[in-house]
Amino acid sequence: MIGGELFQVPTELWTLIEKGNCVAWVGSGLSKVVGYLGWPETINELCSACGVQELTSSEEESPDKLIDKAEDCKQANLKAYEETLASLFGKQVVQTRQAFHLLMALPFKGYVTTNLDPLLSATGDVHGCNALLSYPYLPITMLEKATRPIFYIHGLARQGNQATGGNLVLAHSDFAKAYQDPGIVMNFLTSMLIDYPVVFLNCSLAEPDMYDTFRRVHKIHVQIQDAHRRANRPQRIALLPTQEIVEEDPVGKTVKRDMEGEHVEEARFEAMDVRVIRYKPGDYRHEEVEQILENLKKRVSPVSRLDLEEVVPP
Repeated sequence: MIGGELFQVPTELWTLIEKGNCVAWVGSGLSKVVGYLGWPETINELCSACGVQELTSSEEESPDKLIDKAEDCKQANLKAYEETLASLFGKQVVQTRQAFHLLMALPFKGYVTTNLDPLLSATGDVHGCNALLSYPYLPITMLEKATRPIFYIHGLARQGNQATGGNLVLAHSDFAKAYQDPGIVMNFLTSMLIDYPVVFLNCSLAEPDMYDTFRRVHKIHVQIQDAHRRANRPQRIALLPTQEIVEEDPVGKTVKRDMEGEHVEEARFEAMDVRVIRYKPGDYRHEEVEQILENLKKRVSPVSRLDLEEVVPP
């Protein structure tokens, strides 16, 4: 685990990145600090706009329920649904966080995100990552044809310098279409996960359809290894924060590490062939992510930095 005052970068994490064939998967945890809403908060905004009953506390914890509630909103008032998503995620980027610039300074093959906001694309534009692909157009061949392409696999809420709520994967019908067999997102992820190592940053990967896709790829890898004993599975590492739980007693509240919650999460990631490396966040901003990426950046050779056209602001 990474935490406290020690931000030692695990050797296997750098080894995975330095070869230049690894894909960075950017999760919503990096966007929340900049002001974008999390999943439950987004759904409640949609409920308010579309005249649908808001989430209960139990529904907030269930990815299935969140997707179903988004579908209720979409069916109740499509216009309000799309306008709300455009307003929440499609505005012009006016602030970002250092983590996005640091990601662009590392030798990743490309970038993938399920985020809807334009933070990653706006940062990529500054660093010369001009190949921007978003659902429903996700050609996997661009990983080899373009320089560090960016893939918005669930859609992008800002297209052509305009906010939009269309072609975004959030509701049940969207997931069913994108992840069906064959489906655009499922085909893209299957191809990518079979051939490329991946580093996940602050990603929950909690969507059931996504889990099924990872498990599908696991079965394909088993078949490949059965036929070719020397074939190696591409490594996958997830960088995640430790979990906490608040316990109340007569004296007051005590914050403790949620070992059981972490175990459940890690078991789910393990079933998807993803190894979890945890860091201990100091507060809600998770500035430790910046520190970890900064330490990784220090290991990039001067020649590599020139190749990456580094434009990291002070």
